[in-house]
Parts: sequence; C-alpha cells; structure tokens
Amino acid sequence: MTQKINVTDLIDERPMSTLQVATVAICGLVNLLDGMDSQSIGVAAPLIAKSLALPMSSFGPVFSAALLGAAVGALSFGPIGDRIGRRRLLAIAAFTFGAFTLLTAWASDYYTLLLFRFLAGIGLGGATPCFITLTSEYSPRRLRATLVGLLWACYPLGGMIGGMVNAWVLSHLGWPTIFWIGGILPFLVGALVLRVVPESVRFLMARNAPAERVRGIMMRMYPELGRAGIVFTAREEHITGVTVARLFTEGRAFSTTLIWIAQFVGFGALAVAVLWAPTLINMSGLDHSTASIVIAAMGAGGFIGNSLSGKILDKVGILKGAVPALVGGALATAGLGYFAGNAPMASLCGALCNGLIGLGVTSTIVICSAIYPTAIRSTGVGWAMGLGRAGQVVAPLITGATLAWGWSPAQMLALMALAPLIGALAMLVLFLNLRTGGQGKTGWRPELATET
Repeated sequence: MTQKINVTDLIDERPMSTLQVATVAICGLVNLLDGMDSQSIGVAAPLIAKSLALPMSSFGPVFSAALLGAAVGALSFGPIGDRIGRRRLLAIAAFTFGAFTLLTAWASDYYTLLLFRFLAGIGLGGATPCFITLTSEYSPRRLRATLVGLLWACYPLGGMIGGMVNAWVLSHLGWPTIFWIGGILPFLVGALVLRVVPESVRFLMARNAPAERVRGIMMRMYPELGRAGIVFTAREEHITGVTVARLFTEGRAFSTTLIWIAQFVGFGALAVAVLWAPTLINMSGLDHSTASIVIAAMGAGGFIGNSLSGKILDKVGILKGAVPALVGGALATAGLGYFAGNAPMASLCGALCNGLIGLGVTSTIVICSAIYPTAIRSTGVGWAMGLGRAGQVVAPLITGATLAWGWSPAQMLALMALAPLIGALAMLVLFLNLRTGGQGKTGWRPELATET
C-alpha cells in the first residue's frame, strides 16, 4: 500500500537527524568565516596603510568595498537561490570569497586592494541568504527561531576567534598571513558543503524535482523510513517565477519595508563599531594588540546577543526584546567612543554594543525566515541582508568623512548611536503593524508562514 508522508510535517515533528545537525553546523561555519573576515580588515588596516603608504582617512572606501560587494552578493544570490537552489550557490559563494580574500594579501596598490575586497564581498554577501534559508528549511518549526539566531551568532563568534588569532598573527607573522588563513579556510568549507549538505527538500518539491531525488535526501535523514510504498508530499507553493515584487504582495509590503530599515541602520552601526573601533582605539593611545582584544570582546558580546535572539523573540516578542535591545545598543555605541582610550571600559561597551544591536537586528533575520514562504524565502532574506549590507557601506563612509573633518572618536560614535535608535523605532512600528494584523501579543508567529 502507498503511504503519503508530508516532508514539512516530518521535519517539524521528528528529532533533528545527524544530517540536519551537520547541515546547520556547516552553514554556521560559513557565517563564522564571514565574521573573521569582517574584523580582519579592520585590525590589519593601520598596517596595510603603512605598507602601501596610504593615509588612514582613505580606508573608508576600503572598508566599504567588501560591504558593497556583500550587498551586491546578497541582493543577487537571494533570487538566484530561489531559482537554482541553495546548496550549489552556497559552495560557489564560499569559493569566491576564499579566492579574493587570499589575493588581498598580495594587493600592491590602493585600487587593487579595493577591487579584491569588493569581489570577496560578493561571495561573503551571496552566502548569507543561502545558509540562512537552508537552516530555516531543515529546522523543525519549534527550533527554527532558535537555530537561525544561533546560526547568525556565528558571525560575531568569528569576530571573537579572529580577534584572538589575529592578535598573535600580527605580532609573529605579519598582516598578509591574516588573509592567507582567511582565504584557504573557505575553500575547505565549500568542499564540505558539496560533500555533506543536501539541497533543501522543500525547494526541490516546490520546483517539481524528481521524486527519487527527494526520496534519496529523506532516506539520508531518516533511513528507518526506507520501506517501499512511501510517497513524499509537501504543501509548498510550486515556483513559477521569482521576483522581488512578491515581497510586497499578500500583505507583506509594510513589514518588508520596516525590516529593511531596521537592517540598514542596525548593520550600519555594527559595521562602524567593528571596522573603525581598532583605529579609533589606536588613535586614543592604545596599541594594535590591545585593539584586537577589544574586538574579541565585541565578538563575544555579539555571539551572546545573537544566540539569544531567537529564544527572546519567541518568549517576549519584538516590543520587550528587540526594541529595548536596540535602545541599549545606542547607549553602548556612544559609550564606546567616550571610553575608547580605556581598554576595560572600551571592551565592556563594545561587547554591549555588539550584543544588544546584534540581538535587535538578528531578530529581523529570524522574522524573515518565518514570514516568507519557500518560493521567495531566499529572495526575502537576501534582500533584507542586502539592505543591511548597504547600511554597512554607507555608515563607514560617513565615519571616514567625519575623521577627515577632524572629529574625535567620541563625536563619531555619538553620531552613529542615532542609527540603532532609528532601528528601535522601525521595530516598534513593525510590532504594531503585526499586532494590528492579529498576529498575537509577541508581535509575530512563525507558524503563520505559508508552508505551515
């Protein structure tokens, strides 16, 4: 007799299999490498500037080059992932940012450095919608918010690990070694993606993939179901076309806009904190090794905040979780500038800045993974992250301009503290919008996603 089993229900109801855990872990490794890369250029910047005889005021575009590339990657890879799949594109993204990170070590002039950072950024940004969507689609509904939050927590964890490693590397091996390490590791992880990670079964069924391909993946996850007569089904919307305009249909327009605003300002503030903090701390009288330790503390704070975001969002919602976190992050950002010359206080403020703002903006990523259906999930996540990356481009340019105008670190970061306050306002309005739509006291309910 034929037995029909819905793959969505099966994933939601069963304990996570070894394959699911491995998939989420490998996706986390990709994000961890992104975090390592993002802080590496900030730590190495003063030494690169000295090596290439460049003024530090010229490094605003260098910092923004990778972030601009990341915005291009997220905006383009998201819709592509909804067309050709997440797994293969994730491996391509890893190989891309690995190759151009490696080449950064051999940049011989300012414009070559800009080019390599931009191209590396395309791979970094392109990986994001792929690994977030894969994690979301292989996570049981009861764990989805928590796992997406933990996944994004790997970004600051990478910054923390990179900060500790780079403090030693700068002292013993020189700045090019940072980019040799950062270039080789993505090739290894990309190979791991191709070897271990399966394509999303939800995507395959939405694309009317052959039944045997879906069955093969499901048997890898749940080999005990390997008896004959099982037919796998899904409630997925069959994909006939993927356009960004669909993010603004079926009542999603206002929520999409508010998520984009929160992403833009939140990630912009985080970019300034991570990229400019080493230089600002050095300007305030502390050495490069101390700056690396402060960056490591920021990474630790970000890891804690991001890893808790999913649970906090599920437990207390946007109003009591994300909004206060962004307000606190604004105060910590201003404090980081004020205490830039005091290592313990700078470490504390930096950890709070990354932790609180990270919690706030990661909440928007968790919401993205829930409110968009499978057919456009990668597009939704990609464009939200693209707006976040755009904020990371604009904010360091503003900071670089204030440096050229002679502003102090305290003045620069006091200005940047306005960004998370705007994000808090956007999240407050998002909460009111979702609640008005009848989506509960927490301001969101992931079970309202189309496929569930």
